Amino acid sequence: MPSPLPRSGRRLVLACALFLALSPSLAKAQPAAAKPDWAPLSFLVGEWVATGTGSGEFSLQPDLQGNVLVRKNTATTPTGRHEDLMVIYSEPPGLSAIYFDNEGHVIHYRVTTAENQAVLTSEEGPGPRFRLTYRKNPDGTVRTVFEIAPPGGAFKTYLEGTVRRK
Repeated sequence: MPSPLPRSGRRLVLACALFLALSPSLAKAQPAAAKPDWAPLSFLVGEWVATGTGSGEFSLQPDLQGNVLVRKNTATTPTGRHEDLMVIYSEPPGLSAIYFDNEGHVIHYRVTTAENQAVLTSEEGPGPRFRLTYRKNPDGTVRTVFEIAPPGGAFKTYLEGTVRRK
């Protein structure tokens, strides 16, 4: 008796059956990774607002059951509204981040930490490099500095400011 399914439908059924047959063995092949230790970044977790003349705010929160930290940022400038999203994750040999904004930029960062400080430095490439530094002040505010370096050049401050908890 001929199959009631057209040839493309039979291929889809076969592909689904193969996936289901292999799924248990695929799940066993990759053990779950340990959740990252976010302690070095704990001083940044929460909701923040710019102080002084700047108009902006950001949040940094754990997501995906604590496997990543997600930063959402907005700033209003005379030229318009800037929005960005950054995901910080653990990847051997340490922490990494990926940044996206409403202007189409994508930046890959390596994250280093020290006591009350986090520095995100972009990967080397053919274009400019970027560095974002967060440093906790004694009064609980956080100083932020965003720097840009031309290819082969030194970092120069592009934006800086201070944020306080909401």
